[in-house]
Amino acid sequence: MLPQEQPKQESTMQLQTRDDAQKQQNAQALMDQPELPLSGAKVLKHFLKRPGLTEYEKSEILDYKVCYFLGPGAEKIKGSKHSEKRNEWYNCGYDDERGDYNVVLKDQIAYRFEVIDFLGKGSFG
Repeated sequence: MLPQEQPKQESTMQLQTRDDAQKQQNAQALMDQPELPLSGAKVLKHFLKRPGLTEYEKSEILDYKVCYFLGPGAEKIKGSKHSEKRNEWYNCGYDDERGDYNVVLKDQIAYRFEVIDFLGKGSFG
């Protein structure tokens, strides 16, 4: 084995460890779901100290009177109103540079709908 290959294997192992941790967190979020529908305030109270909602979701959920779906198990975008990265200034990180929404399967839209699958590609499918 060449000395140059070893760091690549270590970095792959680190990525797998991070992926495993994310999967474990998602599985925990699935088991720790409250009975829905609930008000945004009740959902926030439930998830204030628990994983399952991103910080951005915790800041916006109070704007919703009723929440039907939370997107448990989704690999959510960690949006931020105060992002330092230039490429995340588009809708707090939820849109790409063209203004198209970055779709995340199993995530929620407006705490009402679940993103199940892609229907097509581009503006006209």
